Amino acid sequence: MLTIFNLNIHKTPYSPENISTRIMLVYDKRENIKEFRILNSGIKEEMDGWIKSWLEENIEVDEIFEGLNSNDIDIDVLPKPREA
Repeated sequence: MLTIFNLNIHKTPYSPENISTRIMLVYDKRENIKEFRILNSGIKEEMDGWIKSWLEENIEVDEIFEGLNSNDIDIDVLPKPREA
């Protein structure tokens, strides 16, 4: 599966401004691959890493399917990060 969605972030440790970026999700259930790619080349490297890390740790593919009715995901209204 390949899907592209908008990710909106209102609070982040790396920027005082709201951020909106496009994310591509590549998922292969059979090969157990889930990869997020940030399509906005203007995102700083540390922000890129933070976004990818947060998505990988906190988003399940089933949640993406449920949240993509409008192709937008607002990170601030998603459940809090999972505790290890």
